Amino acid sequence: MQSEYEELCISMTEKDHLQEELDALSLAGETIQSLSVQMQSRIGDRLKQQMSKTLSSLTNGRYLQVNMDENLRIGLHTADEYVPLEQVSRGTIEQAYFALRMAAELPVILDESFAFYDENRLKETLKWLAENRTQVLLFTCQKREEEALSEMGIPYRKIVL
Repeated sequence: MQSEYEELCISMTEKDHLQEELDALSLAGETIQSLSVQMQSRIGDRLKQQMSKTLSSLTNGRYLQVNMDENLRIGLHTADEYVPLEQVSRGTIEQAYFALRMAAELPVILDESFAFYDENRLKETLKWLAENRTQVLLFTCQKREEEALSEMGIPYRKIVL
């Protein structure tokens, strides 16, 4: 009976120890989840702020702020109204996605990114790139990007492949 009692005490101690470990792991998991949500919020806020600043510059202040909901649907704020992204022109949609890319990545590699841009949008974007990025690789089969860069006096190096 004594040996059975000792075995029971040992198994109870092991059970208590295992429960403590499970509780600790559960707390660690909850803490990691909470920190993840906080980091996503901070990164998302910075991304929206930078995207808003870039888009405002590209659109000469027409769109002042970008908003993203929990499903990553994008909306734009003018001085007077909120406009869902799907309700603006294709050129403005392309500018919004360009602003998102500029807020999220370096170095900048662009491949036929301005196909839906009119001349004014193209010039504003090239001007923004010249003022805000030090290295941009722009791949295109068009001549209009080169012409716009030359017209605006923005230095570039052309490599024909």
